[in-house]
Amino acid sequence: MGLTRVAVFCLAAGGLAANFGAARADDPVRHPLTVADFDRVQHVSDPRVSPDGSWVAYLVTTADRDADEERSAVWMVGWDGSQRVQLTRAANGTEKPRWSPDGRFISFLAPPSGTDKPQLMLLDRRGGEALQLTNVDGDLGDYAWSPDGRRVVIVLEQADAPVQRGADKGPKPS
Repeated sequence: MGLTRVAVFCLAAGGLAANFGAARADDPVRHPLTVADFDRVQHVSDPRVSPDGSWVAYLVTTADRDADEERSAVWMVGWDGSQRVQLTRAANGTEKPRWSPDGRFISFLAPPSGTDKPQLMLLDRRGGEALQLTNVDGDLGDYAWSPDGRRVVIVLEQADAPVQRGADKGPKPS
């Protein structure tokens, strides 16, 4: 990922330099574009409007240069922009925030502490600690709330099973 970031940086820096030209002497805020500037970029994605329309839950993803990975956190903002609240700490693998049908909870996929397999988590939108709802071995691909909010359907992605060769499967390659 580090090498790719450098390649993207070189392409982007060349394009930006051609478009913006030199910085003005009376503007002390401007500086040459650096790799650190790309690390400070925040990517906002997966916006979800609450059932009552007053909030939007979304992901904010930033680069962690030391760990050489991206980290995402679940945020919510009032529809009018007056309130903005970070609901989770930034972590690798946090994704897919969804509102419960009654709007009281936000669910999302994230690896619990000490693991790297994302699980379905549930968080009261007013704050507190997230509750882990699943403990599955497979890779959680997606999920959806039932209309009444009493159930959640999950999609598990499984790796291809290894091909077994036996007498009934034909000859072994030589």
